[in-house]
Amino acid sequence: RRVVAKSAFNIEKTAKKRAPVDTGRLRSSITSDFIDSGFSAETKAATYYAIYVEFGTSPHFPPVSALRGWARRHGTNEWAVARGIARRGTPAQPFLYPAFLQEKPRFIRNIRAEMSKI
Repeated sequence: RRVVAKSAFNIEKTAKKRAPVDTGRLRSSITSDFIDSGFSAETKAATYYAIYVEFGTSPHFPPVSALRGWARRHGTNEWAVARGIARRGTPAQPFLYPAFLQEKPRFIRNIRAEMSKI
């Protein structure tokens, strides 16, 4: 359980560092939940748009109202942003999977060390 918890928190910490930040909502949504009496863990980003940030999107025309706040914060026109997304999509900005990949070898090492004590 200790190894699982430590690795889950390491993944969470790394994902939060890697996550792109505009309002901070995505970063603050990254949490770890423990299941199977603590023998398993799930680290996730709980915003609806986290998957689109992680993997990017193909070209599509988003609702302009959804872009209004972002466009104002960045000093640009929401219609221009929507047209750009319609032409190019949005690029992937992976943060969660790379955090997992970074922690995986350490987790395996630590589990092996615990198993050798038995």
